[in-house]
Amino acid sequence: MRHFAIRSALLAVTCLSTAAVHAQEPTVAASAPQGSDALADGFRAPPESARPRVWWHWLSGNVSQDGITKDFEWMKRVGIAGAMMFDGNSGGVQLIPKRVTVLSPEWYANLRFAASEADRLKLEFSMAAAPGWSETGGPWVKPEQAMKKFVWSETRVSGGRQAGRIAPLPNTAGPFQNIKRQGSKEQPLSRDVAVLAFRAPQGDEPLAALKPTITTSVPDIDAKLLADGDPQTKVKIPNPAPGGAQWVRYDFAAPRTMRALTYMGPLGGRFAEGPQGRIEASDDGVNWRTVRTLSGPAHQPAPQRTFAFPATKARHFRVVFDRGMLSREQFKPTSMTFSELALVPGARVDLFEDRAGFGILGEEDQTPTPNVAPAAAIKASQVVDLTDRLRPDGTLDWKAPAGEWIILRAGWSLTGEINHPATPEGTGLEVDKLDATHVRAHLDGYISPVIR
Repeated sequence: MRHFAIRSALLAVTCLSTAAVHAQEPTVAASAPQGSDALADGFRAPPESARPRVWWHWLSGNVSQDGITKDFEWMKRVGIAGAMMFDGNSGGVQLIPKRVTVLSPEWYANLRFAASEADRLKLEFSMAAAPGWSETGGPWVKPEQAMKKFVWSETRVSGGRQAGRIAPLPNTAGPFQNIKRQGSKEQPLSRDVAVLAFRAPQGDEPLAALKPTITTSVPDIDAKLLADGDPQTKVKIPNPAPGGAQWVRYDFAAPRTMRALTYMGPLGGRFAEGPQGRIEASDDGVNWRTVRTLSGPAHQPAPQRTFAFPATKARHFRVVFDRGMLSREQFKPTSMTFSELALVPGARVDLFEDRAGFGILGEEDQTPTPNVAPAAAIKASQVVDLTDRLRPDGTLDWKAPAGEWIILRAGWSLTGEINHPATPEGTGLEVDKLDATHVRAHLDGYISPVIR
């Protein structure tokens, strides 16, 4: 098996069939006209180092040794120098009498046979580092070894009081905080990393304490769900008609200062364009002024986005959508589904979720965070490290000094990401790439048996 190697990438030339007989292909011409130069000769009959390698997909267990031989002989005949095997899942039908499941004795036998056939034909043979072709993971990866995300919770406490039991960390397997990954069956898991406390900046108070009245342009909608802090509750608003608009409105008993909007809903991305809209403010509820637009491209926006704007004091605010969700695929959405669409009184970094790596944000998408008054910002000199005061039962052994304090509990939970598309027998959690011990455990689970 001297040609057997583990590689991370090869030319994206794909050879899909491993179970069916290939049609005869013309042989690559190796002869050169008389008088040709060395460069032209190299193109007509390239050396092994310049010949292409291909991705070779073993799909849905439709693999046979006869098919392996036919594939490799075809590759050799047309001038391909090697292949990287991916064990994947196309969701296709069974094409051979007995489906070969990944990591079964038959699968290992096929792998040994493929290596020997590659040797016989002098082809380079390699394989991906996990089933699927978005890897590295599998059922052998334990939850503690899987990919993680940063999570946090906040607890507010007044001066002179014991902190007591503080809010738990979000522990849902998913892309952000307690947003659940669709289809994830992982049990809740989180771990603490740090506990910090800082004085609440000026104006940073819960929206609920200001008791806004929330209404929408659509009747019979429970608009309060848009500001309940729960990503699992959803509000569906139809796309605006051409030339029309849909809105969500916040009315306060007295003028209030707002500095941002938390938006958890249809954002667009690679295959769709998100709604176009704006945040408006009004002193009388009749005449409105725009304080921030919501449209903007992003290759892969974060599941939640925070749109910051200059501190604006008004009795009435509203979010207006002039255009709804647009898809670039056949499916044409007719509505916008929001989990959160809530004003934020406190100062925030603009699009902090994307900037922190929860989304992919190009430089052209970034807008500067508005300047804030010193009193509205967290003072680094007043941040207190309370990590060693957190007890196993979730209580914090700390008495707050005078003033209003915010306790930030920080840690990690799972992303729930899995290797895909892989057969069920080869599907599991993606390993944490930032921990060498966990990566080694993954390789021991998939590659070491192959080597043996």
